[in-house]
Amino acid sequence: MPKQHLFLSYCRDNADEVRRLHDELVAAGEAVWWDKNILPGQDWRFEIRKAMRNAYAILLCLSKETEARTTSGIYPEAADAIVALREYPPGDIFLIPVRLSECEIPMIEIDATRTLDRLQFVDLFPAGQRDAGFQRLLQALRAAPYHPSSSSATPTATPTATPTPSPTATPAQLQTPQPSPQSKSSGQNSGAIALWKEKLAYFQEQEVIAADPAQKFALKKQIEEAQQKILELSG
Repeated sequence: MPKQHLFLSYCRDNADEVRRLHDELVAAGEAVWWDKNILPGQDWRFEIRKAMRNAYAILLCLSKETEARTTSGIYPEAADAIVALREYPPGDIFLIPVRLSECEIPMIEIDATRTLDRLQFVDLFPAGQRDAGFQRLLQALRAAPYHPSSSSATPTATPTATPTPSPTATPAQLQTPQPSPQSKSSGQNSGAIALWKEKLAYFQEQEVIAADPAQKFALKKQIEEAQQKILELSG
C-alpha cells in the first residue's frame, strides 16, 4: 500500500516550534500528519497507530523539555515507531530523530544490536544553523524508500494510446463507457476491507497488552467480529 504522509511526533511543551516545523514541511511539499488531524469523537490511539502505518517517515522531535519529562506522549509513540522501523532493512531511512534544542537521544532499544541513539539525528538549532538543518531534513525525507518522489514508491504508469474515432463513428460509439455496478461494488468492498483490516490489527495489538480479563474478552469478540466482516466482504 502506498505511504501517504510523514508522521510528526512531539512533546506539547514544544507545540509552537513544532507548528513552525509543520508549516515549513507543508510549504516544502511534504504531506504531514500530526495529532491536530484527529477529529473530536475519534479514537485518538487508533488514529495515531493508523497514521504511523501509513507514514513514509516518522520525525521524532526531541528537546530539553522531553528530556526533563518523566512521562510524555512521545515515549509510547517512539516505541510504536521502533516497532514499525523493524520492518525496514538496515540502512533505510524511516525514523528520524530531530533535535529542537540540546538534549540526549534516548537509548531505547531497536533490536539486539541497535538503540535509538545510534540513528543519525538532525539539529534545528541554533537559529543561525536552523535553515541548514531543515534542508538536511528534507534531503533525508526524500531519500526515504516510500517517499512519494521515490521511483520505488510510485509505480510508473504505462502510457496508453488514445483511440481515434473513425470518420463514420456515431455518437453512441463515442460515448464514454460507464463503470458497471459490479465494479463500483468491488471498489467499495476493497475500501471497507482495508478499514476492517486496520481495525483488526488495532484490536489484536490491544489484546496483547490488555491486563484486565474482561477487557481481553471484549477484545476477542471485536477481533472475531472484524475477521467475520473481512470474510463477508471478501466473499
